[in-house]
Amino acid sequence: MANNEIRVVVTNEIVDSSGGTASGGTTATGIPQTGAETSTPRGAPLNNSVGRIIVQNTLKQATSFVFSNYGNLTGDYQTQANIQSGIEILGLAAIATTGPLGAAAALSTVAIKEASRQIDIAKRNRDTELLRQRTGMTNISGGRR
Repeated sequence: MANNEIRVVVTNEIVDSSGGTASGGTTATGIPQTGAETSTPRGAPLNNSVGRIIVQNTLKQATSFVFSNYGNLTGDYQTQANIQSGIEILGLAAIATTGPLGAAAALSTVAIKEASRQIDIAKRNRDTELLRQRTGMTNISGGRR
């Protein structure tokens, strides 16, 4: 047992800027590598994913700008409101599909929005009624006294 020796051959490889290796080299176990194994650099998946994330973020910002400024760009503010409502509905649907907590959050958001809309309608009706009363007084008395 005195002469049990394990040899591990480790060589450093120089990677050129094109992504391949300059030489075939060997692995840590001493098995020579083929050209197919050394043609993919170690950082390629990382660089690829970073580039993909940057492109996705840029596209997201561009579409957000177009959707948020559609009314300013075309003058059609009603279509912009419809687009924003559609995006909001899709977002709530995505939240609702995440699970029970997502569904509860989506339902509470919808309930709060509906309550807010009903309060807004009640305020507008009250303002309209006040305007009608003032107009009626003008028609009867001939002035706003």
